[in-house]
Amino acid sequence: MGYYTRYKLEYDVTDPRIIQEELVKTVGYDPLDDECKWYEHEIDMKKLSEKFSKTLFILSGEGEESEDIWTKYFLNGKSQICKAEIIVPPFDKSKLK
Repeated sequence: MGYYTRYKLEYDVTDPRIIQEELVKTVGYDPLDDECKWYEHEIDMKKLSEKFSKTLFILSGEGEESEDIWTKYFLNGKSQICKAEIIVPPFDKSKLK
């Protein structure tokens, strides 16, 4: 069956078609079109960021499980992962209505 994730990719370049074409070439399909199973996204994005070494890529993902929300930053073949932190504020009696 597999695990589906919805991906969003942000980057700042003059001609975004070049990036999109290279991404599809690297992955073999368009992973940004719909939610999909892109298990090698980190490897693929590192390769893409090496080819466009001065471009910061921001890949966001939201998986099937409610707690699976993250953003990954890629620059020159390196990455940083930031997972969402879900916080429920403590009880505040003054907010009762």
